[in-house]
Amino acid sequence: MFPLGGIPWFNCVFGRDSIVTAMQTAAFIPSIAESVIKRLAELIGRSRDEEREEEPGKIIHERREGEVSGSVLPFRRYYGTIDATPLYLMLVARYAKQSGVDSIKPFKDGIELALRWLLDKLNKDELGLLGYSGGVLSNQGWKDSWDSVFDSSGELLGYPRYLIEVQGYVFEALSRMDEVFPGQGLGSIANRVRDKIGLFWSSELGFFAEAIDGGGRLADVYTSNPGHLLWTHAINSVDARKAAEVLMGDRLFTGYGIKTLGFGEPRHDPTSYHNGSIWPHDNSIILKGLADYGLCEEFSAGSKAMLNAFKQLGLPGLPELYTGSAPRSPWGTSPSPGQAERRS
Repeated sequence: MFPLGGIPWFNCVFGRDSIVTAMQTAAFIPSIAESVIKRLAELIGRSRDEEREEEPGKIIHERREGEVSGSVLPFRRYYGTIDATPLYLMLVARYAKQSGVDSIKPFKDGIELALRWLLDKLNKDELGLLGYSGGVLSNQGWKDSWDSVFDSSGELLGYPRYLIEVQGYVFEALSRMDEVFPGQGLGSIANRVRDKIGLFWSSELGFFAEAIDGGGRLADVYTSNPGHLLWTHAINSVDARKAAEVLMGDRLFTGYGIKTLGFGEPRHDPTSYHNGSIWPHDNSIILKGLADYGLCEEFSAGSKAMLNAFKQLGLPGLPELYTGSAPRSPWGTSPSPGQAERRS
């Protein structure tokens, strides 16, 4: 019951993808969550290996099998991801709440190792946030294209880089784990991370920036990344309303969903992998957050957009991504046939 990354190129273990799938199916197929928790605990980093970017307690990014992948290191076992570990702890906490704390006892050693990795990273970072420096993958969040983190001039951010959605994951992970392992002060650490999310606010945008680097430079462009703060309940209701207005505004929203990067931004390309396309996975996370904050009108509009895309694409299911080039349309209206373009 372990969900692999995707057929045909990613038919292997992917930490982040498997975790998100497990969280989104836990209510009706809890065996997926159990399988993911178990397998990733088995593959958790146990030593330090610079080539694989492995560290004790770090959740794996990618595990490949077979002759070709096995001969090309480090992708046989590669740990270059900044968000898989806090996402793993989010999953563990949610599963423990649903199935009882005893359900995670068989995996306790791996879970505690992951928690120590996260706390150590926060403790040693100058900003007290979870960031990364470049490796085999120069970007190590879910938007891992080499050119997906940049400022309003189009210049790539420096290192270390701190992604806004990752800080939300950290907040949610530690807040939830505080209930699983009470008495360790995890909730207080979570609140300190949440309080620093204000560092990402851009007065020029009137919105949260995608990222900040070690020099304090903001990725001050309109992206979908801040929408994940809704999913992790990391902002107050006033900021949630502001975020929803931008996400559902004409910079980012089309009749087919919320774009990864806004119209008119540097590097914008609606057919790119991460710089202007639309990802159903990204939208599903944002939609859950909108619902959690009671933003029903925005949730309804976003849901209709996903259904519009499904109808127009004519596929058995939604693909990994599709183009963000559809003309912007008022909420609740369906674009004309053929305006949704599938990425081949």
